[in-house]
Amino acid sequence: MGDSSERSGTVERSGTMRRLESLLAGKSALIATVAGVCIVVLLGFGIEASSRFRAVNDAWARYSSNSSEMRHALGQLQTSVGYGGLIHNFKNYILRRDKGNLDRIAANHRAFRKQVLALRGHLKSPEEREALDTIERTIDEYMVKQGIAVRKAARLSAEQIDALVRVDDSPAFAALELLGKRFAVRKAEHEARMSQALDDAVHFLNLGAAVIALIAVGAALLIVNQRRLTRARDELDEALRETSRANNAKSDFLSSMSHELRTPLNAVIGFAQLLEISNKDPLSDTQKTYARHIRKSGEHLLLLIQDVLDLAKIEAGTTPLSIEDVDVTASVNGCLSLVTNMADARGIRISVPGTSPNRYAVRADNTRLKQVMLNLMTNAIKYGSENGVVTVQQEMIGADTVRISVTDTGLPPDPADEAHHAAA
Repeated sequence: MGDSSERSGTVERSGTMRRLESLLAGKSALIATVAGVCIVVLLGFGIEASSRFRAVNDAWARYSSNSSEMRHALGQLQTSVGYGGLIHNFKNYILRRDKGNLDRIAANHRAFRKQVLALRGHLKSPEEREALDTIERTIDEYMVKQGIAVRKAARLSAEQIDALVRVDDSPAFAALELLGKRFAVRKAEHEARMSQALDDAVHFLNLGAAVIALIAVGAALLIVNQRRLTRARDELDEALRETSRANNAKSDFLSSMSHELRTPLNAVIGFAQLLEISNKDPLSDTQKTYARHIRKSGEHLLLLIQDVLDLAKIEAGTTPLSIEDVDVTASVNGCLSLVTNMADARGIRISVPGTSPNRYAVRADNTRLKQVMLNLMTNAIKYGSENGVVTVQQEMIGADTVRISVTDTGLPPDPADEAHHAAA
């Protein structure tokens, strides 16, 4: 009876052991499966994170190379065209007749051609390529005018040669400024994309942090990827510093160009003043009016050039404003006197209806106010129909608001549309 009980107990213990061993084996298999899945997931996270950082790093390396080449080519182009460059040496030749300037012009022109070739491959939009073409056309025109200046040097004075070979290079400088701005915008956009890619990589690592915390090997991969992120951020910081240096270089360029423009403009204003006050050879009243318009236009342009020097402050958000009491009527009349000749040339009549005998005064920056009104008036005259009407009106709106409106008669009809309607 005892032996039977012992055998029964042994069988029961053996069954329990087998069930326990089976359970332990199942748990071990589950643990092994979970561990295997964790390792696979960890490897997947590691490979994917590494691929993302490598893609960001490779994209940044490619952009850094292209950006460096474009920045260098653009800087050299600005140097060869700007102060000390081809245009500067061309004007020096006219003033001094020094043939050494011709050699420098030739060297500037060769360098300019190389820089144009280097820069063209980096331009993406039609507007950027058109800007570079504008600069090329201006430089080509200078080279043509150089030949004329050399041939006339012995027979004409510097003033006569200057009048004969004068080139409107303002579109070229505007094109240079456009390229500089586009480069800055493109750089900022790429930095934003890189920053977003880096942020995405960080979020991805945060998602895998729970799995990495379960497996010690994952911690090492996280450290490696974190180091990659640090290096990428260091590169981004360096790129931002480089952007700051590029902006400073652009501001220096604008400052030097503004100086080059102000020098001849001051001469224009000075000669206009001399014509106005000359007693030896007095001008007629009409001629004095023309001379006064030249002087006023020159003084206004000089103010606009001074605004170029404030570009750095504008970008920094610290635009200087001179707020004062402004006589709106006087400002409008002053602008009208500047655009009258332009309107007469196109047969456009300027109408100022309902002029109130009261003079309106506002608190504003007089220079900025005139600049806005001049832009509106010149655009209306320039793009309106010939022999049309431009209406300039000022009126009180409410108790403390003055409204200035500029209205034109619209664009001229398209000849192609007229021909189409006639055929129909």
